[in-house]
Amino acid sequence: MTSLNCSTSVLTVGWVPGSIPVNYSATAVDTSGTTLQCSTGNSSCSIAGLRCGQQYTVKVKPISSTCEGYPSTPVTVNSVPCVAMNVQGTVDCSTNTLQASWDAAAGAVSYISTVKGAGGSTASCSTANQSCSFPHLQCAQTYSFSVVAVNDRCNSSKSTVVAATTAPCDPTNVTASLNCLTGVVTVAWFASAGANQYTVVADANGKSDSCNSTGTSCKLTNMQCGGNYTVTVLAGDAKCNSSVLAKTSIVTAPCAPVIQNYNRYCVNNYTVVNWVENGDALSMTVNATSDWGHSVSCSSFTNNSCSLTNLHCGQTYTAQAVAKGVQCSSKPSSTFQIVTAPCTPANVGYQYSCDTGIALVSWDETLGRISFYVRAQSGNTTVTSSSSQGTDCSLFGLQCSNTYLIEVIAVGDNCNSTVPGVTQLQTAPCAPTNISASLLCENNTASVSWQFSPGAISYKVTASGRNGDQKSCSTNTSSCLLSNMSCAVTYIIIVTPFSKQCQGIDSRPYNYLAGPCPPTHVQASLQCAGNVGQVTWDAALKADLYSVSTLPSIPDPSVHNCSSNGTSCSLTDLSCGATVAISVVTIERGCRSQPSDVVFLKTVICPPTGVTGVTTCSNSNITVSWNPSPDKAADYFISSQGSNGTSANYTTSAASRVLSGLQCGDLFTFKVAARNSDCASFFSQPIQTKTAPCPPTNLTVKTECGTNRAILSWAPSKYALSYTATFTGVSGQVVSCSTNTTTCSVKLDCGNQFSAVVVASTETCNSSASAALGFRSAPCLPNQVQAVLNCSTNSFAVQWKGDSGVIMYKAIAIGSDNSSATCDTNSTKCTIKNLKCGLLYSIVVTTSSVDCGTIQGSDYFMYSDAAIEIFSISSPQIFPVHSSNSDKNKEPADVETFE
Repeated sequence: MTSLNCSTSVLTVGWVPGSIPVNYSATAVDTSGTTLQCSTGNSSCSIAGLRCGQQYTVKVKPISSTCEGYPSTPVTVNSVPCVAMNVQGTVDCSTNTLQASWDAAAGAVSYISTVKGAGGSTASCSTANQSCSFPHLQCAQTYSFSVVAVNDRCNSSKSTVVAATTAPCDPTNVTASLNCLTGVVTVAWFASAGANQYTVVADANGKSDSCNSTGTSCKLTNMQCGGNYTVTVLAGDAKCNSSVLAKTSIVTAPCAPVIQNYNRYCVNNYTVVNWVENGDALSMTVNATSDWGHSVSCSSFTNNSCSLTNLHCGQTYTAQAVAKGVQCSSKPSSTFQIVTAPCTPANVGYQYSCDTGIALVSWDETLGRISFYVRAQSGNTTVTSSSSQGTDCSLFGLQCSNTYLIEVIAVGDNCNSTVPGVTQLQTAPCAPTNISASLLCENNTASVSWQFSPGAISYKVTASGRNGDQKSCSTNTSSCLLSNMSCAVTYIIIVTPFSKQCQGIDSRPYNYLAGPCPPTHVQASLQCAGNVGQVTWDAALKADLYSVSTLPSIPDPSVHNCSSNGTSCSLTDLSCGATVAISVVTIERGCRSQPSDVVFLKTVICPPTGVTGVTTCSNSNITVSWNPSPDKAADYFISSQGSNGTSANYTTSAASRVLSGLQCGDLFTFKVAARNSDCASFFSQPIQTKTAPCPPTNLTVKTECGTNRAILSWAPSKYALSYTATFTGVSGQVVSCSTNTTTCSVKLDCGNQFSAVVVASTETCNSSASAALGFRSAPCLPNQVQAVLNCSTNSFAVQWKGDSGVIMYKAIAIGSDNSSATCDTNSTKCTIKNLKCGLLYSIVVTTSSVDCGTIQGSDYFMYSDAAIEIFSISSPQIFPVHSSNSDKNKEPADVETFE
């Protein structure tokens, strides 16, 4: 245990003294070999004069008047680290970050650098390197900083204190104002701490201007129009400038608009005015006045166009544009003219004849026209007609199922009306084409579809069956559903289109076959082997496949299926003892017909359940029983298989059977099947039952002197799970032991005659007792054995109660590692020497008149003395004393102690 005083560099060394009072010497040796020491008769002493930055090796050894003991395990101690030297600091003006650095200090593992501001604020940085950064320091402040070296025990004294000053603070409240008449920008700000001069810089996409000042304002006189300037104010001293964060923005007046395409002719009620994009304008306004005094205007924020709306047809407008900036507007652009087109004909209408396909088009008179031009167009089809004076005309050759766009254009001196008068004409619908019908499985439905007829707003579908059945449906789409059609009947389908004004032409007839009918004459029979249902039927008119299914019921909730493209099918995996309902459906074009008439089938009888086997332990009879079958006329078949390979079969009409004449120690496997007049069931799940175990044989016994234990062994009984051995002595002592192996041991009275028997047990039965084995327990040895440990010599002083007529005794100490030490005497005590350190011994005493063979141990245990180590704690040793094998009726002896 060591403790270092970081202020005085004094090392205090402590230890746990041994049991014998001695003096101690503590030494500390550094890496150069320099030695410091202290001596004491106590458990600690202090070593002064440790040098900084050194690593010392510390040892302690005991010293008596005659000799020195072994030194303790060395301990490594680091002294106080040396003070860091050459401390320096630099300031990054742009970020106000102080970078501190220093030379490495001897003995330092890490460093703590501390910065202190003028207001008393501090910040620290811990690092294993020789530098540290202090970011985000306050501007225009002088900071002092120092460094402390650190190791695992102490911190060094502070280094020399160094000072550093940060950059000037940023100017605040920066403002910029624009004089729209002169274009001069005045910039102003609040003074910055630490600054003695200022620089103002204005930038806008490559355009720049600047000015300098020692005060708090400055004028920018070379600013250009249409510029969005960023204005930055930098505060400076002799070493640094402030950051670029003190800034504002100012937008100068926009430049005058430049109009693209000055003159516009033949426009209707609106026109788009375009100009060269002006990025410095917030908006653009165009004003236009006609020669009839009508005025319109438009504004835009898109910077390149706006629309003049509500222009009067047949008039000429004079227009001019002005750009608006953040504070000022630009000078007006040059003027340009806009000429509108003739007015659009109004109220265009028509009259259409469904029989002839001729349309009469009419419209209202309009001002400024010379003539009219009429055009009807639908896709690639165009019908035209012109009229010089009238306000109507006829259109011929219009085709069915076409939507015509009819346009009436007024023709003027220089141009036509740009927006014609329009209407739409829908001719009668043509006959639907591409008729098709597909089968939908639900409700035997025909899904009829066709190609859409242009102009049709609804359709009627009619289906006529060869059996006289009629179906129809109406729709406004190009498909329709005809449900509940007669199975396997051919229908003729016709589709008729309708428009708002006319009924169209019928489609060509389409033949359609309805969904399938179910099969007929369904029959079912049982195949006992495998519990298989054989189902047959007569074929339907048209089928791709047939599917056979059972209906779920309480005895069998499962659905069993099979399929076939023929007229028969086998149902497997049927549940036993059930009556199943069976139906068949026809599958054609992926659809299922209605089910056939249901037929019923009774399946194979079920095997018995709840099969159990109960053994009668006294005679090894086994009673096999089960739950009776619901079929009252059923009888049963029992299969028996013994573990030795013998087998037997039994029959009975009852729900149980007693099997007798079985041998002990055997395992039987039983299966039970039920049968009736139709079929036999499968076998039940097998069960296993054991007869009573046979009594154990080949009993042998081994006795031990010292512990006086009897170890009984025997041959295993087949299928036995446990055994109980009973020892009965002629003196009346009865002792038992239980085990799941083939051996167990008990402690017996010495020198007596005993009889031993063993009983084997299974989960349910015990065997009869084995043949008795007679034997004599181990001979008696001297008793009242006691021993005392002598720690100085590491020996046992043993004594015991003597027996008359005994000439020689031998005391034996048997170690836990099977080593032994002895002593011989003709008295009742002796000393056992040469013991191993820290070992558990059992102690026994024998005589020359007793023949025990090899003695393995006793019930009397004691530890020898443990090894003594530097810094270990010595205390009195306490050893429990146990009775020897001959002290069977005595209490444990008193506890002996030795220091």
